[in-house]
Amino acid sequence: SKVKSGLIPLLSTSQSFDFILIPIMQKSLVFYLLSIALQASTIDASSRSDGRYSYSLTTFDPEGRLGQVDRAMQAAALGAPLIAISMRDEVILAAPQVLPSPLMQDDGTSRFALITSEISVGHSGLSADGRVLVAAAQRLAVQHHYTYDEEIPIDIFLEELSMIFQEYTVKPATRPFGATIVVAYVPSRPGGSKGFENEEYAGKKTTQIFRVDPSGTVSGLGKFAIINGGNSNVGSSSSKLRDTLVQMTTTNDEEEKAISDPASVVCTEAAHEKIASTLRFALAEQSRKQKDTAVDKQTILTSVLSRTKGFSLYRH
Repeated sequence: SKVKSGLIPLLSTSQSFDFILIPIMQKSLVFYLLSIALQASTIDASSRSDGRYSYSLTTFDPEGRLGQVDRAMQAAALGAPLIAISMRDEVILAAPQVLPSPLMQDDGTSRFALITSEISVGHSGLSADGRVLVAAAQRLAVQHHYTYDEEIPIDIFLEELSMIFQEYTVKPATRPFGATIVVAYVPSRPGGSKGFENEEYAGKKTTQIFRVDPSGTVSGLGKFAIINGGNSNVGSSSSKLRDTLVQMTTTNDEEEKAISDPASVVCTEAAHEKIASTLRFALAEQSRKQKDTAVDKQTILTSVLSRTKGFSLYRH
């Protein structure tokens, strides 16, 4: 017998059953695919951003965020803690250094570097990214000095450095830097020993600390700051470290008010050792909680940018 026009003739009973079952199977497959589509539509925006939007660096997700930039800031936060403290005549930076062997004195990565006679930098996060950024900062200073025959001002330096960070958040086929840069600024003393009597110096020419994060944002840090250290959580786990920094900055402010000649009060090496020992204690305390023995191999590095003594590095 023949079937309706447009259909393949059925030549046997088994073929007729196949012809009836195929539409039923097709309908089941359609319903199955629709159920999967409904389940996918219930995924929240954050999950969608992890897959659909994370491959394009310059594409914002539905929440208005750049996923790769957020991850770069998380990577930078996992770096070793970096302490910055602003004194009257100098800025001290301190960070731990883990060496694989007690016979080694250095691992080839400079944590701190001098940019100009008034500017030094330190980095925390991915060491490779930090080296690239420090080299770029030094090139900025050299190019400015070659072009204008003067040291690069702090405002121009911060602007140019932040533009390097920001460029890698919009540039295709690249990734943001996974490092944070801390900038120490110690301006030259105008008017010699009478510098603090100068109104311009009292208002603007003071030591300052700045931070540049992977998004290119520049922020001032006040008298002291504990940067990164997300893997050790040193800033929140040890109140002794923060109390020591507060005490040092408070004592420094009181001495500044009490002494007329600020050149007579200079932060000595005892202050550097105090910061190093406090940081080592905080790291040891956190390591005991995490049952980590790497703290026994840590060396504390400090850098000092001073008006009177220039740039110095210390190993504790």
